[in-house]
Amino acid sequence: MKNLLLNLTFTAILLSVGYSECNESNWQDYYPEMQYCDLSGANLEGAILFNADLDGANLSEANLNGAYLSGADLEGADLEGAILYGAYLNGANLSGANLFNANLEGANLSEANLSGANLGGANLFNANLSGANLFNANLEGANLSEANLSDANLQGADLLEGNLTGAYLLETNLQGAILILADLQGANLYSANLQGAVLIGANLSYANLTGAYLTDADLSSANLLGADLQGADLEGAEFHLANLCNLSGSGHEECEESSGITDENGDGYDDSSYDAGLEDCSYEDLDDDGFDDDSFDEGQMSFDTNSDGMADYRPVVRILGDDWMQIATTCDGNYIDDGATCEDMTDGNISQNVEVSGDIVNLCINGDVVEVIYNIHFSCTNSQGYTDEKTRVVRVYNPNYTSDYELGAQSGDINGDGLLNIIDMVMYIEIITNP
Repeated sequence: MKNLLLNLTFTAILLSVGYSECNESNWQDYYPEMQYCDLSGANLEGAILFNADLDGANLSEANLNGAYLSGADLEGADLEGAILYGAYLNGANLSGANLFNANLEGANLSEANLSGANLGGANLFNANLSGANLFNANLEGANLSEANLSDANLQGADLLEGNLTGAYLLETNLQGAILILADLQGANLYSANLQGAVLIGANLSYANLTGAYLTDADLSSANLLGADLQGADLEGAEFHLANLCNLSGSGHEECEESSGITDENGDGYDDSSYDAGLEDCSYEDLDDDGFDDDSFDEGQMSFDTNSDGMADYRPVVRILGDDWMQIATTCDGNYIDDGATCEDMTDGNISQNVEVSGDIVNLCINGDVVEVIYNIHFSCTNSQGYTDEKTRVVRVYNPNYTSDYELGAQSGDINGDGLLNIIDMVMYIEIITNP
């Protein structure tokens, strides 16, 4: 009888591999061990899932707006069509995850591991991917406009027809990346590594490529109108049929005529496409900003005249102190925020325009509460009507909280490890057969 029961037990163990009963209604009971949890279509807006193990979980079409997934393990997880607007995924492991058509606008993915992930068609507008690992990731058709990809690793990534307008790619590794027909207008690629990258037909107009490594890169038919290539390494680069009009620091400051077109006005394009009295491509740069002065009438400024990686026409909010804080609960004092500054190239220091909204942080929480998450929002608008926003997250936690999980109080938990699983079944059978 004992052997039969043990055989049945181990059969159950084998059948349970890769299977989980975790779902939207009971995931809290499994947290943080949520491998293979079925959360497809679940509403997890603002959910606290720090360091959760969601390996292989199904989160397709789930609502994770503003969710806290910092440090979470989402390797191989299915997040197709998921909504992760403003979610916190910094330091998360998303290697091999499926994020096809996911909405990650404004999400924090700094230092995240997205190697081999599928981000095709994903919306990453204004997302923070600084220091992220996107080695061999699929970003075909993804929207990365104004995203921060500084110091990120995109070696071998597929960015076919990707939108990277105004993106920040300072010292980013794009070695061997596929950027065919990608839109990089106004992008900041300062000191970026584009060695061997394929940029056929890409739009790099007014991009900052100062100090970039373009050795053996293929820029055939690319649009480099007004791009800044000062100090760039162009050894072995291919520029066949590329528009090299008004380049700065490349030795191609005058418009070049591409074969197969008529270009009597020397603007780098077929004259037939510029009827209706459009101006020619004469070049004058009295303010030495790397751009034709005529293209910045009425005092308009270039994308990044100070090479700080930020578009000059937008204000920049900088949070003083950490944007993510953890404070142990105390009833002896009040929370005092360090605030934020704001400045831009047009108005200068406009910190007086910073408006604060969001939660009021209470450091004194009840003893039966594990933690409370507070969001403090900083917003600043310049004289041109452009606005920048940043958010500080404050986690107030109870270091003395002891959960039922930690006490092993779950019914049927024979070994007191806080989990009801096959091991408890084996021990229970042992007690029955050997009283």
